[in-house]
Amino acid sequence: MADEATLTAQFQILGLTEKAIKETLKNKKLTVAYTGITNEANLTSTPEPDVTKGLSYLATQTKETQCPKREAITKAIIDRRLKTNVQIQAALEHLRGLEAQGKLGEYSEEVFERECGVGAEFTKEGIEAIVKQYVDSNKERIVEERYKIAQETLSVLKNTTDLKWAPPLEVKQEVDAQFVTLIGPKDERDNEKKKVYVSTLRGYRSRLC
Repeated sequence: MADEATLTAQFQILGLTEKAIKETLKNKKLTVAYTGITNEANLTSTPEPDVTKGLSYLATQTKETQCPKREAITKAIIDRRLKTNVQIQAALEHLRGLEAQGKLGEYSEEVFERECGVGAEFTKEGIEAIVKQYVDSNKERIVEERYKIAQETLSVLKNTTDLKWAPPLEVKQEVDAQFVTLIGPKDERDNEKKKVYVSTLRGYRSRLC
């Protein structure tokens, strides 16, 4: 492995801050991951912050478990085909899956991009339309169960629709907004009562709070 000064210079090219570099150098596995990504990236100048963020996520996700053909992910992050952590995670799962099945030799760039949502773009209006379609289809249940199923709604949208590739925060904000539009803001009906067990001389009794 290169000396500390060389590694520091390499990690600076990736866009890591001085503090991040110092912390990284204390962790051998993370240092190895970043070094590998530096070599794969072959950068001559520091990329934009969103690219640095993606490469850092890739490093943390491969410091313990190696990923075959990781350079494909590195390059896709640099040229912005992979823009979110969800896409990077999908890429890791795809390549590791090929390795587990003994099909790494059948790697296809086209399949790789499809499995990772490359090219998926979302406008605010597009996210709103997909969320509205789901909310309208489940209106009666939402009205009945209210915010108890808000998290479930978000999970379904993120796992069974194209919104799995959309920015998570934007999807959540849209779900929240449409719930408010349909059933109003949270009120006392949405405060779940929990049982708390209180010690007594004879044992335990429960009360609602």
